[in-house]
Amino acid sequence: SDDAAQERILRMFEGVKVLFVDNINACFSMNDENSPKEWAPVERFIFKARSMGMTLILVHHTTKSNQNSPAGSSRN
Repeated sequence: SDDAAQERILRMFEGVKVLFVDNINACFSMNDENSPKEWAPVERFIFKARSMGMTLILVHHTTKSNQNSPAGSSRN
């Protein structure tokens, strides 16, 4: 979620037209997904990528109710 990491990632994908971010929870550090402040780094990444001509597809999996379910990545 920090700006330096975002810049490195965007340089790696320079020239890419479509970038899939799967899963938001695994790619960005957020404690409260309902907090606008927590989304600020995500928005900066989106705006930087769009300014480079990229289309972003952001994938968000619902929270796992069962830790054994394949609902998406988990950092636990």
